Amino acid sequence: MMFAEMRARGLYPPQYAVNRDAAVPTVTVTLLNESRPAVWEQVSDWIDRSGHIANRDLRQIAGVETLAATRMFKGWVDRGLLDADVSKGKKGTVYRKPTKVQADNLGLFSEADDNRTGDG
Repeated sequence: MMFAEMRARGLYPPQYAVNRDAAVPTVTVTLLNESRPAVWEQVSDWIDRSGHIANRDLRQIAGVETLAATRMFKGWVDRGLLDADVSKGKKGTVYRKPTKVQADNLGLFSEADDNRTGDG
């Protein structure tokens, strides 16, 4: 229902991340209150089918030039929607959906101590 509602409102889909390394395993859900460009659905589907996407693939999907595709990827990486894999060099960069919430994104959420009522 959450996915359908976010899609209907033109927003990015919810992002789920499991943290099994914590004392108590947790699931974090991130909801971005930001309009999703229509091309995101195609990019997301491409990654779901092939595992990753490269700049040339995005240029084909969106009909944009190299620099515009690079900017789009940067925005998605900055928002935590994609991770860049540069293991094959800058020209061989591919993008994947993240499998875990990045440490710098954790600042968006309250700490466990923030939820204590003072009773214990």
